[in-house]
Amino acid sequence: DLLEGVGSCEDLAGDQIVPSNIAGMEYIAIKGFLNGNRNRVTITATQNNTNIYLNGSPTATSNIGRTQSLNQEITGNTLHIRADKPVLVWHTSGFGCELAGALLPPVNCTGSFSTSFIRTSNQDFGLLMIVEKDGISNFTLNGNATVIQATDFNPVAGTNDKFYYSRLNLSVTNAPTEQAISVKNSSHLFHLGM
Repeated sequence: DLLEGVGSCEDLAGDQIVPSNIAGMEYIAIKGFLNGNRNRVTITATQNNTNIYLNGSPTATSNIGRTQSLNQEITGNTLHIRADKPVLVWHTSGFGCELAGALLPPVNCTGSFSTSFIRTSNQDFGLLMIVEKDGISNFTLNGNATVIQATDFNPVAGTNDKFYYSRLNLSVTNAPTEQAISVKNSSHLFHLGM
């Protein structure tokens, strides 16, 4: 639906609806490149009395009922979300004042060893990636192992050093417009958003 961005920016955002039986109990949201405080998640419970824990806290932030939601701003670079019952998580982010949104996959969702896409313009282009710690050194972008470096990754708070994230702004040199771009990891499954 139409989302009001920062200033006069407005954008449509949507994603596929998934059945509640594949909802997860652990998610990681990465703060995008959106100006202002619009980097947010909406966590929706699929069962009553669902406790939500953020960034590894042993104390629940909220207890919500089936179909109720918790709307949470992403104030750090990541937000680790854990629930004691299955939840769905909608992530709103973007670039500059331009909004985007997507339903996040749970971290136990398999992810991919390879993802391809086409950059359609020479405007700023950001990648958000999550991978287990042992996979941070094994990325290539179009076969080049020097673009996505292990030093681009940081630990996700609340995951006991298991998951790492990267917020990477790709230049047109590294990711040319109107050409297929392939991100691969030779050893670990990863999640990628753009």
